[in-house]
Amino acid sequence: MSRPWTSITCLRLKAKVHCALWVLTSEI
Repeated sequence: MSRPWTSITCLRLKAKVHCALWVLTSEI
């Protein structure tokens, strides 16, 4: 079983990437 904080950080990184992509697409 993986550590819980690893999944949390992974979700946070994914959220940051998703946010960045959404901002870029909305600006275009």
